[in-house]
Amino acid sequence: MIANDFVMPDFLYLNNRKGGFTEEANRWFAHTANHSMGCDIADLNNDAHPDICIPDMLGSTPKRQKELMSSMIIERTRLLEKQGYGVQQMRNVLQFFNPGPGPSPNPSPRGEGSTPTGKLKSGRGQAPLPPGGGAGGGVYAELGCQAGIEATEWSWAPLLADFDNDGWKDIFITSGVYRDLNDLDFFFYTADSLKKTGGITESRFENFEAFAGKMSSFPVANFMYKNTGTLPLTNVSEAWGLGHKGFSNGAAYADLDNDGDLDLVINNLREPASVYENKAAQTNQNHWLQIKCRGSAFNASGTGAKIWVEAGGQVFYQEMTPVRGFYSSVEPIFQVGLGAIKSIDRVSIEWPGGTSQVLEAVPADQRLILDIAQAQPGRIPRPTPPEPIFAPLAAGMLPEFSHRENDFEDFNRERLLLHRFSRSGPCLATGDVNGDGIEDLFVGGAAGQPGALLLQNPNNRFPTLPQPAFVADARYEDRGALLFDADGDSDLDLYVVSGSNEEDAGSDFYQDRFYVNDGKGRFSRAPDALPQFRESGTVVRALDFDNDGDPDLIVGGQFVPGKFPEPAKTYLLQNDGKGHFTALSTATGLPGGISDFQCADLDGDGKTELITCGEWASIRVFQIDGKNCTELTEEFGLNDSQGMWNCLSVSDLDGDGDLDLVAGNEGLNTRLQASPGAPLRLFALDFDLNQSIDPVVAIAHEGRYYPLAQRNELAAQMPNLIKTKFLRYRAYAKAPLEEVFDLKKLRAAQKFEVRYLENCWFENKNGRFEIHALPWQAQGSCVNSIVVRDFTKDGKPDLLLLGNDSNNLPETGPYDASFGTLLAGTGSGWQYLPNRQHGLWAPGEARSALILSTALGQEILCAGFNNSALQAWVF
Repeated sequence: MIANDFVMPDFLYLNNRKGGFTEEANRWFAHTANHSMGCDIADLNNDAHPDICIPDMLGSTPKRQKELMSSMIIERTRLLEKQGYGVQQMRNVLQFFNPGPGPSPNPSPRGEGSTPTGKLKSGRGQAPLPPGGGAGGGVYAELGCQAGIEATEWSWAPLLADFDNDGWKDIFITSGVYRDLNDLDFFFYTADSLKKTGGITESRFENFEAFAGKMSSFPVANFMYKNTGTLPLTNVSEAWGLGHKGFSNGAAYADLDNDGDLDLVINNLREPASVYENKAAQTNQNHWLQIKCRGSAFNASGTGAKIWVEAGGQVFYQEMTPVRGFYSSVEPIFQVGLGAIKSIDRVSIEWPGGTSQVLEAVPADQRLILDIAQAQPGRIPRPTPPEPIFAPLAAGMLPEFSHRENDFEDFNRERLLLHRFSRSGPCLATGDVNGDGIEDLFVGGAAGQPGALLLQNPNNRFPTLPQPAFVADARYEDRGALLFDADGDSDLDLYVVSGSNEEDAGSDFYQDRFYVNDGKGRFSRAPDALPQFRESGTVVRALDFDNDGDPDLIVGGQFVPGKFPEPAKTYLLQNDGKGHFTALSTATGLPGGISDFQCADLDGDGKTELITCGEWASIRVFQIDGKNCTELTEEFGLNDSQGMWNCLSVSDLDGDGDLDLVAGNEGLNTRLQASPGAPLRLFALDFDLNQSIDPVVAIAHEGRYYPLAQRNELAAQMPNLIKTKFLRYRAYAKAPLEEVFDLKKLRAAQKFEVRYLENCWFENKNGRFEIHALPWQAQGSCVNSIVVRDFTKDGKPDLLLLGNDSNNLPETGPYDASFGTLLAGTGSGWQYLPNRQHGLWAPGEARSALILSTALGQEILCAGFNNSALQAWVF
C-alpha cells in the first residue's frame, strides 16, 4: 500500500506471484484519501482481515475546515474520475475489509479435548482466506466518518494497536504542521499581494522562515481513539494524557518497561521527542499476550508472519509488519489484548515460506517466543464456507439489461444542493402481464433509454418483449412504476411516473404515462387516460380511497426542478373504473417532497393510512376518506422524526400483532451531523434578491449554527452577497449563520430540520411509534431500498437493506460502503449477518428491489442499480 500526497492517487500493489506486482487500488477501494500521509494496516474489527487507516489533512472543526479546505471543483473531480484516478476525499480514510461471500475468515473449533499448556502442535488449525479470496472477490468499505476519525488536522502517523489491552485495537494519529501551508487567505490573497508588490525576493525576505512567518501557525494535540468493537470510536486524547499541543509527525510504540502494555515515542517539531508511559497495566485489569518471533537468519524478527489467537470465543489476528505510520518502525512483537480473558485456547502462526505451528492452552500475561525452527511444512487449513442464503441467478436467465444514465450536472444549476436529483432510477414493477400464471418484470429506463418488459417463460428465463410504446417515450425518465388492472379487463396495465431534475419545471417530460395492456403483454400509451400535470414525481401506489371497488392512484411528488426545496405536488387520481383518471383538487393536505410512501392500516381500525417519508421531513401519516385527507402524524407520535428519508416499509417486525415501520436514511458515514438536540437545518429564501431560492444548510457547532458550505460554494450561488461581505476566508469561517445573513431574512426563510441520519425502525407501541436506530453495521451508507422477509427461515422477519449513492457534492463524497446488509430479526431487535455468511454481494448504487416467483417455484430477489446492470439472486 502506497499513500501519496503530492502525486495522486494512492496505489495498492498486489504480489502477482510471478516475480512482480500489479496495481489494483481502483478494484479494492471505492474511494481513497486525497492528500495521503502515513499508513497503518491491522485488524480493527476482529474479523481476521486487515483494515487500513490513511490520514489526510482535514481540519478538526468547521472553522478550521473553512480556513484551510478549498472547494472541490466539480468539473475537475469528474474529469479525474473518468481518467482513472478514482474518487478521492480530503479527509482521513478508514478502510474495513469485506471479504464478500465465501469462506469464513475465522478459525473454527478443533473438536473436543485440549493439550498440555504450551505443548507445540503442527499442521493443525484453520485461518482465513487471503483478501479477495471469497466468491464475491472482496473489497474495502471506507467508514472513516462513521468511525469519527475523519478530521484530525494535517496528520502523519497512524498507529493501530490495542493500547488498553481490552481486545480491540485503538487508533493513534500524530498531527500538526508548523505553518498552515494550505491557509486559503495566504494562498489566494497574501501570496498574491506579495507577488504584485515586488515579489518574493532575498532582499525582501532574508530566508524562508521570514517568508513563512506570513503564514499562520496552529499547534494541535495528537489524537487517540478508543475502540470498543462498535462505531464510532471514542476520542480519548485528553483522558489518556495526550492533550499536549504541538507539531508531531513520526511515532512508534514499544513495551519500554516490560509491563505488558504499549508505550509511545513521538517525534515533535521544534520540541524534544515525547515518551509516554502507558499506565494501562496499573489502571485496569485487562489481560494480554505478547509474542516475539524468532525467524530465519535473513528475517530475524519474522516479518510477514501471521498469527491467530483464539480465546473466549474470539479470534485476534495480526501480521508482523514493524514499519508503520510515518517513517517509523515499532517494536517487532505481537501485542494481543485479551480484556477479561485469562487463558488462550490456541495460538496459530504461519511463517513466511509456507511453514506453520500451533500452540494450545496458552496462559495469558506473558511474552511468548515462537521459533521458526519448530515449525512444520504446510499452511493452516481453511474452513469450509457455510451454506449461503442467497445465490446469484444463473447466467443467461436475465437479459443483459443495463440502466444507462445520461450526462447531466445538477450542481451547475443549483450550487447548494447536497446531492443530485437527476440520477434516481431504475424503478421496478412485477406482475403477470400476459396471463400465463408467471410473474414478469418491468424495469424503468433513464432519460434517453426506454424501459424494458422482461417476460418470464416456463424455462425460468426472462427475455425482453419488444415494446414500441416504450421506445417512443424514451425521452422520459422513469422514476416509479405500477402494474395493476386499471380498467377491469383482468389484465395488468402499467403506470409510469416521470421524474428528474434535468428538465425545467413544467416540462412536458414530467407528464406521467399510462399504458394499456392488450392482454398479451403488449402495451400502448393511453394519452387521454390521465389529467395533465407536469410534476417531477417519485412513486405511485394503488388505493381504492373512494371505496367504489376499483383501484385509484396516489402519485408522490418530490421537488420542483431548479427550485429546491420547493415541493412538487402529490396527486390523488380517482379511477372511473374504465382506466380514466381525474385529479382530486380537494386533496390539498398531502405533502410534496416525498421520496416514498406506503399504504397500510396502522391502527387496526379497518381504514387504510398513507405513510410518507422524504428529505428534510418527518415520517407522516394521513387518512384518506373519500375526497378528504386528515393528517394523523402527531397521533402516531411521529412529529419529531425528521430525517433525510429515502424509503419506507411497513410490517409486523417484532411479532406482537401490530404494524411497525422501517425507513432508509443517509446513514452515519457522512460529514453531515444531526441529532434531536442539535438538528441539521435548512433555511430557504431568496437571500440575494436575484429571483431564485437559495437553500442554505447549517450545522451546529458548540451551541451555534454555521453554514455548511465553503465560502466559494456559497459565493457561487450568491456572489454579490458573499464576496462583498466576507473579503477573506477567515472572516467567513468564524461567522455564525446570523452574521452571514440578515436576522430578519433568516426569520422569514422557510425552515427545515433533520434530527435523524440513522437508518431506523419504528416500533408500534399501542398506536404510537418509538424510534430505534438499526445496528451500527447498517449505518455505513444510505439505504434506498428495503425488503422485509424471513430470509433465515426461523419464523421472524429479517431486513435486507440496499443502498449507496455517488451523487453527493464532492466535499461530502460518495456513500459507497454497502454491499447489501442483512439483519436477522430476533423478535426484539436485529443481528447483523456478514456478506460472507448470507451470500448476497451487491456493490453499486441500488435504487429498487423486489421479490418475484419463478416458473420453477423459486423466489428471486431482483435489484435495480443506477447506471448499471440489473441483478438477481435465488434464495
